[in-house]
Amino acid sequence: NPFAKLRVLEELCRLDPADTAWAYQRGRVEFELGRAATAATTLANCAADTRYRPEIYLDLGHAYAAAGESRQAVDCYHRLTVLPDHDKAAAAYWSLADLKSYRFSDGDLDELRGRSKKMDGAAPYRFLLMFALARALEQKQDYS
Repeated sequence: NPFAKLRVLEELCRLDPADTAWAYQRGRVEFELGRAATAATTLANCAADTRYRPEIYLDLGHAYAAAGESRQAVDCYHRLTVLPDHDKAAAAYWSLADLKSYRFSDGDLDELRGRSKKMDGAAPYRFLLMFALARALEQKQDYS
């Protein structure tokens, strides 16, 4: 039960406010319960803790997007697109493609094309990258 889990995490955060591990989990549960703005605040407070980087930026981006804070979501996702880890970058690009207000730049398109050539055809995150590439090409009206 996520509500019970949230109550426990809130108590743990109250008892040990210096341990961001509880707060990070609390933010994820808040998001799961549809409390996007609260989750974004909680997760943003954890972002300085390097234990959660870079993963926290995907969670935080999702919370910002769900809370209607697209600019902050884009900033979070862009922190992941520059990583050499293709899987994390693919998830971030897919998330950018999912934002209706985001327009891919020419640089984004070049990066997507380059990464699509480097990723193994069977890589589990390749389909996310290909979705983002298709969305970028659609925005540019490049149907070739």
